Amino acid sequence: MSRIRSFLSAHGATLFSGAYLLLLLPFLGRNRLLGLDESIYANVALAAARDGAWAPFLFEGKPFFEKPPLGIVLQALSILVFGATEAAVRLPSLLAASGVLYLTWRLAARFGRSEPAGLFAAGILALSEHFVLFSRVATLDMMLTLCLLGSWWELLKAYDPHHHEDTKARRTSRPSTIDGPGWTQKACLLRAGLWVASGLLVKSFFALLFVLPALIAFHRCRVKAPAWRTTLLRLGLPSLAVLAIWFTTYGLVYGKPFFEWELGSNVVFRIVTGAVGRLFREADVDF
Repeated sequence: MSRIRSFLSAHGATLFSGAYLLLLLPFLGRNRLLGLDESIYANVALAAARDGAWAPFLFEGKPFFEKPPLGIVLQALSILVFGATEAAVRLPSLLAASGVLYLTWRLAARFGRSEPAGLFAAGILALSEHFVLFSRVATLDMMLTLCLLGSWWELLKAYDPHHHEDTKARRTSRPSTIDGPGWTQKACLLRAGLWVASGLLVKSFFALLFVLPALIAFHRCRVKAPAWRTTLLRLGLPSLAVLAIWFTTYGLVYGKPFFEWELGSNVVFRIVTGAVGRLFREADVDF
């Protein structure tokens, strides 16, 4: 039993996520493109890979600025490598899904202090109908989910004293000039910030909405929480840098229509029709 637990702890998450990847890989190209979103992203990625329409992205000959570039670039690169097929444009989603399962296992095992807990959580997710569906469609949702779980994993390590005790014990045999107090914690926070920044480049501000509640919860529940200044500096700087580069680049390429879409339709309109609008609908108020 101890050998099984040791094996699961060392290789379980990797083997499970790899098996999921190999199991679904032959089915990526079995179906035609499904739904409007998948057709749009595939069209834009194909135009970039085949026609060189990288800046600006084009959809049916018109500039496409409704999504950040990272997800579409990954799909276009997959097309360049594997050809213009449904399987190629869907491959980034499947790879992201495999990463989501890996991080789900690790998170559940850390929260539950048990590798079987990780296996159970990852197994339930892998058997979910909608998870399997979104693993096989060329949308941005699975890539965003990977970025969110990546940030949560690094935040958990940053706020988990057991992680730092284990890391310190492993480092006692090799002295280093960067093993000062809080270095590991700060490194985890910085990596969490890089995950959030990647999420911004996949699906805009949605990456921030799901990370902030997790950050507040970790900060309130953990005894050895880092200072807010340290947290916000290392977690926020990558996101601010990405936002500055993304908005500057898209502003130069697409001009005023991009800012009207991103700050107006994509932010204000979604907030009003989403959170605020839901409150009015639940109260049966017409507006």
